[in-house]
Amino acid sequence: MSEFEGQVVIVTGSAGAGVGQATARRLAAEGAEVVVSDLNEKRTLAVGESLAEEHGRDFLAIACDVSNQESVAELVGKTIERYGRIDHLVNNAYRDMETPFLEMDDVTWHTPINVCLHGTYYCTKAAVPHMIEQGGGNIVNFASVVTWRGGQGRAQYAAAKAGIIAFTRVIALELGEHNIRANTVAPSSVWNEWMGRTMGTVPEGSDEHPLDRSAMPDELANVVRFLCSKESEYITGEVISVGGQRP
Repeated sequence: MSEFEGQVVIVTGSAGAGVGQATARRLAAEGAEVVVSDLNEKRTLAVGESLAEEHGRDFLAIACDVSNQESVAELVGKTIERYGRIDHLVNNAYRDMETPFLEMDDVTWHTPINVCLHGTYYCTKAAVPHMIEQGGGNIVNFASVVTWRGGQGRAQYAAAKAGIIAFTRVIALELGEHNIRANTVAPSSVWNEWMGRTMGTVPEGSDEHPLDRSAMPDELANVVRFLCSKESEYITGEVISVGGQRP
């Protein structure tokens, strides 16, 4: 029996064809009670139904705007109402609005920060009291290699993701006494449905991408799975780069 059998996992941003859904599917396949959550209600319900058909059991699927504290409270409240606990929180929801700095306005500045950084805070703040009450838990947050490598038109996204790294390190220090771990995954280029439509093939490598391709969503899901497992039970406050890049 998998160690994830019966464990409850919330994965935000898990209805798109990317890392969130790959993570939800990976942990569901190992017996976890995965709560599928995304901004788009139709896609969220569709992924929940797909998982139910695949595994022969119901999954909770809840549309949630992580940048809205009331929406997050509803997500966590419904999870507790259904399962009574939260073992793992995967803060994957994000928004990236590539815009050159000189062309940036308040909307393009604040939106990625509201979704990425504030959303991570709201979800963590709502879930942690339940983790403390149950005697422990685990948090996996998503950052990006752009926080130290930079990226054209991504000042606000890089700032938000850098904030997530700092936030994770601090809560790892503060919550360790409650048996709660917190770590960050920092991908570089990750293959997704949009890239497939526009490029047709997996991008080839370069001097910065010696592995000759972008990461696949399942490869990120493998890292999340590791950070949620007993194999990583003495790892907290860390940033794991899944970049396929030179340091």
